Amino acid sequence: MKNRIINDFLLRYEKFGGIIATNNPPALTFVDKNYIQELGRSSDLLWDETDNGILSAPIEAHYAITDYCTLCCSGCYMSSSDDITKLNDKKEDVHKAISIAKILSDMGIFHVALGGGESFSIPWFFELAECFRKQNVIPNVTTNGHLITPENIEKCKVFGQVNISLDMIT
Repeated sequence: MKNRIINDFLLRYEKFGGIIATNNPPALTFVDKNYIQELGRSSDLLWDETDNGILSAPIEAHYAITDYCTLCCSGCYMSSSDDITKLNDKKEDVHKAISIAKILSDMGIFHVALGGGESFSIPWFFELAECFRKQNVIPNVTTNGHLITPENIEKCKVFGQVNISLDMIT
């Protein structure tokens, strides 16, 4: 089901036509079969099926890559913990995460929301984000912001969005 790269955008065929993803400006656009053919693209086997209004795959997946976070905010929807064993920083954890990136790419996912506990605490976090980018899945992240440093701010360009949670005001 992989998204097909066409010029400067991705196309995922759907029963109604397809979804086009652009980077500049960032957008997801649902288009009909005629529009895709006007772009010079061929038809797809999905077009032979009756459109039941259900997409072939989700547009975005949420991936909680860790449950570890030192803040332990009371309102956290993930019930994160400062238990270091929940960090997921072992070699097998990065291999598992990269295999999940491939699965999501093969499904035709456009975006992945990386979160859970505090993603920036994982040593291989930017490696995973780059892996998603290379597989044409835009990584986004939600963070508490405490681990964003001048050293890694440039690396944040790999993300489509960096969302910073405001969990408490002191």
